[in-house]
Amino acid sequence: MQSCNEALNDEIAALNSIYGDATVAVASSSLHETSAVLRPPDIHFSFLLSFPSEYPDVPPQIRGTNSTGSSGRGEGETAVNTLRQVLGSVYRPGQVCLFDLLEEAGPLLLVHNHDSVEDTAQATPD
Repeated sequence: MQSCNEALNDEIAALNSIYGDATVAVASSSLHETSAVLRPPDIHFSFLLSFPSEYPDVPPQIRGTNSTGSSGRGEGETAVNTLRQVLGSVYRPGQVCLFDLLEEAGPLLLVHNHDSVEDTAQATPD
């Protein structure tokens, strides 16, 4: 499925060629908004984003997690907050931002992902 927004379609195609075909997938699209699932590489979370038809002149919104894998309670919310903070720092009106979002948020989410895996391993009795 494709978006009605050509800039977003081009950005999604570029990201999927860099990071893998399932990195960004359009979930639904209308004349007013496109919803997409963002799956950062090597992260067990996926996120639901919405893009207004005016994107990239208007920023996308992080709606929440689409999937949290086997994470513990509250970890998805922490990851969403991290992604929102990074989006706030990388978004510039008129410029697509998903590549910068992935590049900046990836290491932060990896640290969070690694910490939650360690916490789970420590909680498991030997």
